[in-house]
Amino acid sequence: MLFIAVVLAWLAMQFWGGAALFQRDEILMQWHSWLDNEYRNRVGDTGVIIALLLLPVIATALVLYIFGGWFFGLVGLVINVVVLLYACGRGDYLAQMQAYRYSMTHLDKQAVFDAADQYYSVKGDELSSVHNAVRQKISYQAYDRWFAVAFWFLILGAPGALLYRICHIVSAGSVEAEGESATAQNGTDENALNDSDSNDRDSENNADDGLSPYRYCSSYANDTNAILGFMDWVPSRLWALIVGLCGDFKAVVQVLSVKMFTATPVVTLLNSVNLAIVYGDKAASLNDDETIDCHEISEAKNELDIIEKVDGRAMIVAMAVIAVLILLL
Repeated sequence: MLFIAVVLAWLAMQFWGGAALFQRDEILMQWHSWLDNEYRNRVGDTGVIIALLLLPVIATALVLYIFGGWFFGLVGLVINVVVLLYACGRGDYLAQMQAYRYSMTHLDKQAVFDAADQYYSVKGDELSSVHNAVRQKISYQAYDRWFAVAFWFLILGAPGALLYRICHIVSAGSVEAEGESATAQNGTDENALNDSDSNDRDSENNADDGLSPYRYCSSYANDTNAILGFMDWVPSRLWALIVGLCGDFKAVVQVLSVKMFTATPVVTLLNSVNLAIVYGDKAASLNDDETIDCHEISEAKNELDIIEKVDGRAMIVAMAVIAVLILLL
């Protein structure tokens, strides 16, 4: 049953353009709004964040415990599939990347800037900085859209996968890393934003414009970022190894030998891995704040071509790895 759920989620991410039908974040928004309005003054930020994260997870576990065995386990399978699809990354990773790459076809920088803004909410008028920011988001989305969720689904079941995604939604920094665009990827988010509390709208900052469906106070984001730092540590390194197996393994191992046990942010780590895949040893020794700039559109397009091919192979290898782990466990 677990294997079927994982395969269906993999197919949705790889071939069906995501799982937007199941990813109704406005339910979580309403849940948070109610908790914030009714209980924040009584139990404080810590109490609200515990309820926000754990009550849906506990409810999912109870529903699976009570109904999971009905009809020879078919009810449990449906619940697992629905939760897993909800927990997968937002947006259509492949369609976005292909659209961004297509904007480079005529070597028109303004077209590239417009595509970066539309699909990744990256603004700028310098190709190197814009493309570096887009590459970081692509690097993280490739990992976050399925593999991280499948990893925690395997370890903790549907409740673990749900906890991972709720933390992402709450964490403003993680929403930035995912590079979501409310207008391009999640139309329901815009409606929910319009209905949200006016105080939330007043507190929006430029760095998150169009990325987060609504805004949490900073203490919530700090708590969920800490949880994500823990939950991302193992699967991000495992994903990096899988990507290395499908690309330049030697260069990726060099990156991991330096960054494996450091506090390097996951987005930076995965971006470094993709740079190592494209440029080999030249990129393997870069520090966290260093990168390799693309000053010509043809260079940026070549990067994307390599990254897309390697990520496609990595998804197949990752599916095989998850399948073997499910059989062993």
